[in-house]
Amino acid sequence: MPVDVASAREPGADGGVARDWRYSFAFAAALTALSALLTQSVIRWVFVGKGVVDPRVPAWLAAELPALLGSALLALAVVRWIYRAGPAAHGCRLLAAGRTRAAVGYVLLCGALVTAGWTVIALIVAAANTPQENLTLLEQNAVWRAWNRPNALVRSFVIHSLFLVGFLEEPLARGLIQTALERRYSRVINLWIIKFRVSTLLAAVLFAAWHIDLVPFNPGVLLKETLVAVLLLLPISFLLSYVYEKTQSLLAPILLHNVVDGGKLLAFYWVLATAAGG
Repeated sequence: MPVDVASAREPGADGGVARDWRYSFAFAAALTALSALLTQSVIRWVFVGKGVVDPRVPAWLAAELPALLGSALLALAVVRWIYRAGPAAHGCRLLAAGRTRAAVGYVLLCGALVTAGWTVIALIVAAANTPQENLTLLEQNAVWRAWNRPNALVRSFVIHSLFLVGFLEEPLARGLIQTALERRYSRVINLWIIKFRVSTLLAAVLFAAWHIDLVPFNPGVLLKETLVAVLLLLPISFLLSYVYEKTQSLLAPILLHNVVDGGKLLAFYWVLATAAGG
């Protein structure tokens, strides 16, 4: 596998950044772990059982509160109090000047590839099952349940996956962590026809690890979710980080993240509904 690591100096990168702990991988990893623990703790507080929300918490809030507190608001607080800056001064821009066409192109191309991938996986699953088994899987799909068995929590989850997940999770993963890592880990890896910074790979690894369930601690569950993170989440996380690197616009991975999560629901719904006979 031909891999070449070259040097690339980032604007503003200097010896001071190299010695600043706020731009280190160790701090990024600690921040990721804190965010994961906070998010999962809020989930345990909001949900008193599987799919059962604390009656004091509205369904729409239950779907958004974990990522809102554990990711989006945490990112803003860290940028303000640790980096002593606003998002733009930190280097994070919703849409970078002159990058609009690139952002649109990457979102459309990568979104189409991801949706096609989910569709292929759903077709493989459907082909391996009987119509009755596909019907059972269909009835577990959130889109089907939101349409056929109205439930405020399920509807909120579908809306979250289709429209909001990127806005809540990307400010931390790309806006804060990857932007900070780019200041220190700016070497470029040439992997065949793909070029990306070391910071992009590091941010992708951290975001995949962010999804591993740490609360409550269970070695068996931890091993299973680590395998899922490596095999499934890491490629998707890398794609999001790569798009952010190429566009330098947070809006691009935000929209692509919505396509990743929402596209999975819609692709499985369409394929399973077809395979089950409607």
